[in-house]
Amino acid sequence: MKFSGWHFFLIMSGAFGIVISANLTLAYFARGSFPGLDVPNPYIASQQFDTRRKAQEALGWESQLIVDHSMVTLRVTEEDGSPAELHSVTIRVGSATTSRDDQVIVPRRQGDRFVAPVKLESGNKVIFIDAVAEDGTLFSERHSVVVQ
Repeated sequence: MKFSGWHFFLIMSGAFGIVISANLTLAYFARGSFPGLDVPNPYIASQQFDTRRKAQEALGWESQLIVDHSMVTLRVTEEDGSPAELHSVTIRVGSATTSRDDQVIVPRRQGDRFVAPVKLESGNKVIFIDAVAEDGTLFSERHSVVVQ
């Protein structure tokens, strides 16, 4: 049997078909496990980004976050190290690869810190902090942590 152009075409079509099928399968499962969005409407968020960033930088706050399997502890301080006056705090904890098991928690004040019980399995976690200053300015941070 002689190797012809049709044989080459069938071999190449089969090889590309396998590669394309594998890519589509992986894309399908990736899309199902993580939507790829941190905010509901990225366009609107991008239009407000610089204004929010400047307002947050003007606060001069820093946050310290301690995470273990059962507790999240947050301390927000002014530039001089004194505790920041917060109107409210919300913490969203989730996996770095899926939003399916995200937990939204409202911590309680305990001295100069905010603490909240949380149940975390080992792995890479992403923690979003949203705090509101007394004047209504939003303070947002994103922390990536590894829970052992």
